[in-house]
Amino acid sequence: KRQPLFGYFVALFAAMFVCGMFGHNVLISVRSTARIAALAVTLLALLRLGRYFSLNDLVRLYFWVAVANGLVALVPFFASGGQMRSFGFAPALLDDLLALALPIGSSLFLWGRRKHALAYAGGCLIVFGALAATQSRAAIIMALLFSAVVFIVSWRRSVTLASSDPAPRDIRRRVLLTMLCGGSALIVLVAVFSGFFETLLWRFERLFSATPRDTILARFALWKYAWLSFLSNPITGIGPGNFRYVQQIFHQATLDPIYFYVRGYSAHNLTIHYLAETGILGTSALIALFVRQFSLARRGWRK
Repeated sequence: KRQPLFGYFVALFAAMFVCGMFGHNVLISVRSTARIAALAVTLLALLRLGRYFSLNDLVRLYFWVAVANGLVALVPFFASGGQMRSFGFAPALLDDLLALALPIGSSLFLWGRRKHALAYAGGCLIVFGALAATQSRAAIIMALLFSAVVFIVSWRRSVTLASSDPAPRDIRRRVLLTMLCGGSALIVLVAVFSGFFETLLWRFERLFSATPRDTILARFALWKYAWLSFLSNPITGIGPGNFRYVQQIFHQATLDPIYFYVRGYSAHNLTIHYLAETGILGTSALIALFVRQFSLARRGWRK
């Protein structure tokens, strides 16, 4: 049976191929498209394997893989006294992996059986610590935000859903204990081990600083050149993978003091990045894929 997302992936890669042929550097476009295609094939293969496992098994596996990667990232972070940004074995995406894992772990902790609750709580602590090790501000904020959503939804649903292990009162008790103990523990950790969080706090302080590096101004510079890339070819963009070399297309970027700090980066916004590299053609296919993904997720949620 064909996967429900298969056709959408085919449409996306067909669009990327066309955009690559009209891109600034065809070789870069081919390499970038092939890399993303390999990831997509891996994802579809995992989805096919999913028929042999329950969704609960896959979610738990994802969480513990994230915990294992988080442990690897914590070692150099602690060894450096909290001064080093650590991403372990996944320098490009550990922060995203962990940002998804924290709300998942929170749900497993709140709704898991009593004998497993402590293990999930420990896993969540490791994931949160590893998020601090990455010092990725957006990932930390989103992980905490969606974890808060999990706690709110769990509190509300525990009132209406019957459950024997854990009992509804146990779920609400876990929510309250996490809020009280988690908040208190965080204050103690920051106070006692302030040196480990000094660089992280400094990064948050610099977010709205007037200096360009590590601030919102750097993001604005990336978005500016992404927009220029889109306007240069609104239909097919500058080609997949070419945004990292945008200074070769817009030479004024080499004279931009803010862009100097973020040269070689992605646009740090998936939709804007696809607009720059694949124009309306590729971005439409990407949005169609996302809409289909969310419709499938919504259907599962309602069931």
